[in-house]
Amino acid sequence: MSASFDLGNMGAGSNWPALYNALNAARRFVELDLSACTMTGTVFDPDTITASSGKGYIVSLVLPDEARSIPNGTSEYIPRFYNFNNLKSVSGAGVTTIGNYAFSEAHSYNAGQNHLISADFPLATSIGVDAFLYCTNLKNVNFPVLESVGNSAFRQCRSLTSVSFPAVTSIGNAAFQNTGLTSVTGASFPSAITIGNDAFMNCTSLTNVSFPAVISIGSSAFANTGLTSVASVDFPVAISIGERAFIGSTGNWQTGFAPEPSYNLTSVSFPAVTSIGNEAFSNCRSLASADFPSVITIGNEAFRNNTSLSSATIPDSVTTIGDGAFQNTELTEITIPNSVTTIGNSAFQGCTSLTSVTLPNNPNFTTISNNTFQNTGLTEITIPNSVTTIGNSAFNGCRILTSITLPDSVTTIGNIAFQNTGLTEITIPNSVTTIGTYAFNGCTSLESVNIYAETPPALANINAFTNTNNCPIYVPANSVDDYKAAPNWNAYESRIQAIP
Repeated sequence: MSASFDLGNMGAGSNWPALYNALNAARRFVELDLSACTMTGTVFDPDTITASSGKGYIVSLVLPDEARSIPNGTSEYIPRFYNFNNLKSVSGAGVTTIGNYAFSEAHSYNAGQNHLISADFPLATSIGVDAFLYCTNLKNVNFPVLESVGNSAFRQCRSLTSVSFPAVTSIGNAAFQNTGLTSVTGASFPSAITIGNDAFMNCTSLTNVSFPAVISIGSSAFANTGLTSVASVDFPVAISIGERAFIGSTGNWQTGFAPEPSYNLTSVSFPAVTSIGNEAFSNCRSLASADFPSVITIGNEAFRNNTSLSSATIPDSVTTIGDGAFQNTELTEITIPNSVTTIGNSAFQGCTSLTSVTLPNNPNFTTISNNTFQNTGLTEITIPNSVTTIGNSAFNGCRILTSITLPDSVTTIGNIAFQNTGLTEITIPNSVTTIGTYAFNGCTSLESVNIYAETPPALANINAFTNTNNCPIYVPANSVDDYKAAPNWNAYESRIQAIP
């Protein structure tokens, strides 16, 4: 049905409400073409009057050519096109701006009354927040000059399997979350520079992506997708990967559900990335290969629980390895370059296959952090002479660690630092001033402890050397009596002897 008349201001008393009231009276479904109609101004506002079921008889709508914008709805539950319950197709040849909540169908989702299938706006440059939220039947969209996609613009559009937005530079937060997208290639977003948080989260059918111009990837942008690999050509210029960007989880971390261990990503390569966010690839249980030749910072838990990751090359551009960065992976050996100044707490904790580690020779690398190598498969390790502190539980539970060299720079050995290791002997240099609680407790293979400090280091309690095979504790000859009389050392009086 084509119409050619003046819609006026589309308010009360104009031809617009008169039109859909007539449709209501006729009880007739129509495909309505208003392209030739005139109107006051350029804002097409279909919802000035909400209390009419006549809108429900419009199954297809072509907006007037004079229309340039669709205003914001009130909320995701009261969209601008409220009560258009059977609208399957909408288009506007001259529309440049689509407001927030314009076509949201959240209000009808629970009733299963979502109908919009096609949206065609060839001149639109901007789509607002939640514009097509919960349009679960939406399959065909045409926005060839669109520049920005608003937050949650297409969220929950589960029938949307492919898109092409050649002019888009910015993809908003959750813009395509929970959609049915299967592939997003270079042709889909050739100009996109930024990808917002959660942008493609839970797109479980998404198996192929390529963003040739993207620089920044937001938090959880590709969390829980169907991706199996991300090649260097897919994000050739990306420099930043946000928190949880590719986290593997079929649960919902936002609401506290435990993540499931199923995730398909097997390899990743980001040639230009300098920053990997916290948990960026955490729980990617199938990830076996990771290539980041330019990275500077590896965030907390970045590769945590990647149980297929058996090798990784840390480039000499890296300065910081975050807390839990490689925790519970299957790494067998790792060389940490001299550029690294900080290795976070639990960085390699639980890497039970890790038998060899080379630590950085960097004067600014001063601390083996808490739990860093706890419960690993290390057999021996040399601590560089820049290190002053061995953190709490740093090597706790390394049951096959039989040899360790502590340099003269070490001043502090933390609580439980070497508890339950396989050490057969330990030499504590004269620089050490503090030994923590249970530091060597449970080292049942110890045959001797050699301490070179003439002044007894402070012992946190009497348990530092308990369950250590009752082995001798050798100290400087002229300090034997001092050790035997010192607080907490006196518990080991019978074991304290002069260094042979």
